[in-house]
Amino acid sequence: MEAWDRRDNATLVQPAVPPNRQRPDNRWLLAWDRRSFLELGSYEQAPGCARGHVRNLLAEWNLEKHSDLAQLIISELITNSVLAVRGLCWTERPAVRLWVLADASRVNLLVWDALPGAPQPRVVGHDEESGRGLFLVQELSAAWGSYLPPAAYHPAYAGGKVTWAIIGPPARPTP
Repeated sequence: MEAWDRRDNATLVQPAVPPNRQRPDNRWLLAWDRRSFLELGSYEQAPGCARGHVRNLLAEWNLEKHSDLAQLIISELITNSVLAVRGLCWTERPAVRLWVLADASRVNLLVWDALPGAPQPRVVGHDEESGRGLFLVQELSAAWGSYLPPAAYHPAYAGGKVTWAIIGPPARPTP
């Protein structure tokens, strides 16, 4: 019989939503009774995989009314994370992580990546083909933002960052 190493168990358990370094009280998570997690490679296909995951979850959770908007927003958030990760040289390219949280009327999309810098909406010219993603997230979501988890969340990347967006009526506490 092989010896069991408790570190092996970490890959078997769904990762918890990373805590906020500035607001360590994670009781806001209790407001969301539906939860899902998906880890994606930092590849061009990641936004499409995330859209499919969100679409299927919202159908299962009877939240189809938010599906189109949630797919657009998650596509923007995942695309930003993948592009940021791919823009740097890594020995091993880190994954991006997606949590979908929901209650009966709202959806909270959270994306973790290995870069600790807060995302900033850009001012783009009329002729530019990209750079409007965070502007869309800002305009179309009930609330959005980002936070830095403690470095201990993922020590290899100083904790990384979480970018989140809420779809539906703004009422509950936010990350």
